[in-house]
Amino acid sequence: MSEGFDVDPEALRGTGDGLIALADDIGASVGELSGESAALGGLNQGFEASTTLIDAESQWQAAVETLGARTAAGGGLLKENADEYSRLDEEARISFVLE
Repeated sequence: MSEGFDVDPEALRGTGDGLIALADDIGASVGELSGESAALGGLNQGFEASTTLIDAESQWQAAVETLGARTAAGGGLLKENADEYSRLDEEARISFVLE
């Protein structure tokens, strides 16, 4: 059993970067698909299905945008944690002259 933390800050940073890139991809996908139901809704103008489709797209878009924002925030927090682990490791190294 090891004592202390066994954390690789570079792995945290890499994962954080990956999550931020994923969030960017999510945002791009939402942008590409946004408004599609309105375009199709014009074909069904006057039918309840058209309104329902547009409402469903709005709710879907809001949910996916929230997911993207939370994913990006999680990635940012991982990168901040990596910086904090590196800082603490450096302080310990200086304090105990481990080099």
